[in-house]
Amino acid sequence: MESLMSFEEVSELLNLDSRDDGRNKMLLGAVCEKICLYLDRNLLFSTKTETKMTYNLIFDFDEFPVRELLELVDADTGENLSLSPETPLRDISRPDAHKYRVYQIDSPKDRNVRATYRYGYSIEEMPMLIKAKIVEMTKIWIAFSVTDPIE
Repeated sequence: MESLMSFEEVSELLNLDSRDDGRNKMLLGAVCEKICLYLDRNLLFSTKTETKMTYNLIFDFDEFPVRELLELVDADTGENLSLSPETPLRDISRPDAHKYRVYQIDSPKDRNVRATYRYGYSIEEMPMLIKAKIVEMTKIWIAFSVTDPIE
């Protein structure tokens, strides 16, 4: 798994000893995996296609934040669909763009929708709350992995 935060940044913030880089990189990777498992989603920028049935015209995406909708079609007919004006995609720079949201299609009836979308963050865009938790957990895991007695 690719780290959610650069090792250099974590190393600088925690003043890590370069002699233990292998162990520290492994622990940083494990912390990043643990955070993604806990949040039950992928955080790094990627593309995904999924098919879902709407309910009262409403559907959701498995991953978020949704950055761009590449395709939204009726999976049964191939008809192009669009989001309702009431539920547009939020610009990633907005604080409310980072949370789970539901979307509504602009249609008179429920559909089986297939959506291809881009989601997630680049390492530089990772929210500060997640970065802070990465640093905190890495520090704790490193402290408990040392072979010297803890004073």
